[in-house]
Amino acid sequence: GMEGYSHLPVFTADAQVSVAEAAARGSLTQAKANLIGSNRSVSGARAQLEQARATLASRQADLKLAQSNIDRARELQKASAIPQQQFDQWQAQFASAQAGVNAAQAAVSAANDQLRRTEAQVNEAEGRVVVTRPVDANIAVAAANAAYQHARVKSSEAALALATLNLEWTH
Repeated sequence: GMEGYSHLPVFTADAQVSVAEAAARGSLTQAKANLIGSNRSVSGARAQLEQARATLASRQADLKLAQSNIDRARELQKASAIPQQQFDQWQAQFASAQAGVNAAQAAVSAANDQLRRTEAQVNEAEGRVVVTRPVDANIAVAAANAAYQHARVKSSEAALALATLNLEWTH
């Protein structure tokens, strides 16, 4: 059924971490830059940075909502006004939202680095430039995304537990 599928992004995200680390250890850490004087790479990098910032803003809004939910849930829990499963689900959503913000922040940093590199390339004199590949930033993004996917699975599992409980109450 769907159980196996929900863990697929986690496997993919973890694989990306391995790939990024392999690239870091590999001998091809330097690449010849062929984009000297090309403003297309700069505008592409700017667009990616804008996209990363938009994603971050959206994830921060999710986190703000999750924060107010978990604050309310803690109050309700003190009063024993909500079932543990409901609290667990809000807790998992909060953790997922936090991981999502971290992943988005890593993406913004990587996009910033990329923009600086492409701007530096444009400012270089004609000729061939060897640019170190953004391996560290890629590892950070891959690792943060892996953490986010793991958190999303936990959040889904908590939602499933709550749905199961609600179904039992219905019967």
